[in-house]
Amino acid sequence: MLTSAKIQSLESVPDETPKSSSRTVWWLVVMGLGLLLLPLYMTTTALQSDSDSLQIDRAIYEATLTAVPTVDPDTQAATDALSETRTQITQLEGAGLSTQHVNWPLIASIMANYDVAQLGVFSVQQEGYNIVVTGQATSELAVMNYVQALSDSDQFERVILQSIKLTIPTTPSLSGELAAPLAEFAILLEIKAVQS
Repeated sequence: MLTSAKIQSLESVPDETPKSSSRTVWWLVVMGLGLLLLPLYMTTTALQSDSDSLQIDRAIYEATLTAVPTVDPDTQAATDALSETRTQITQLEGAGLSTQHVNWPLIASIMANYDVAQLGVFSVQQEGYNIVVTGQATSELAVMNYVQALSDSDQFERVILQSIKLTIPTTPSLSGELAAPLAEFAILLEIKAVQS
């Protein structure tokens, strides 16, 4: 029979089965977490070492790209001379210089060779190798003689009479008579350029 002393002694005896299985479960959980965290730790360590080596490579490439290259002094001098020559060529081309030469004093003396009593030049406009001369003459014949003299000078490729118009002055002269009609003209001259 069971007495109360035996019942108390049974209650005081520890149960080995529940503690043993709970300890096993805890060990299994710890080992499972270890197996799960070990690959994560190894992956993180590998990525960190790769990242460090990539950072070093990036720093090297940045230093290479930002570094000012050293140029050989002879090469730099040649480059500077070439740049200066190109600048001078551009300036000369912009100035319109060519191998052709115009004898401007001769052209001016030919254009000024007319009878001032019969003809008057009001304006001379030059653009490139073209000159436009405008003025008035006492007659159409005086204009035609001036055009012929310009052509005969052999300094112009072409002499073109662009316009001629007779105008009758509306104001009387000092003597009270109406003035004679005047011939207004415009002549285009194309200059011959002499090769130099």
